[in-house]
Amino acid sequence: MLTPEGKLRQLIVYMATGSTLDVNTTEEVDEAYLALSDDELSENKENLRCGGIPTGIYNPDCRGHKCYDDEQVAVQALDGSWVGFTYWSGGGKHGYPEDVEWMDDAYELDAFQVMEPVWKFKQKEKNEQS
Repeated sequence: MLTPEGKLRQLIVYMATGSTLDVNTTEEVDEAYLALSDDELSENKENLRCGGIPTGIYNPDCRGHKCYDDEQVAVQALDGSWVGFTYWSGGGKHGYPEDVEWMDDAYELDAFQVMEPVWKFKQKEKNEQS
């Protein structure tokens, strides 16, 4: 069974290669992950980091960073489970939030699909108003 970080690595391998390559054990995932070129690794790692869905969860284990903003986000792993992690952003002109380690603090999530009503509005024409 893969750790949350292993599931993120598996997703990065999938994004880079377009195939799961039957990579399901920690050793297989690590081998495939380390076999990626620097460009493949950095591009797909950043795409995954920026592609999370905001969860609204407060993570008390988040280390915090004085220069960056943090938000808890989630991605769906290849096995259908959900993995949460901290998305770091901000830092101004000379900030590099993408350099803050985020994968090693990933955690498992339970996800529930909630159906909420969505309202759309259109103003009535003057002759339709009562």
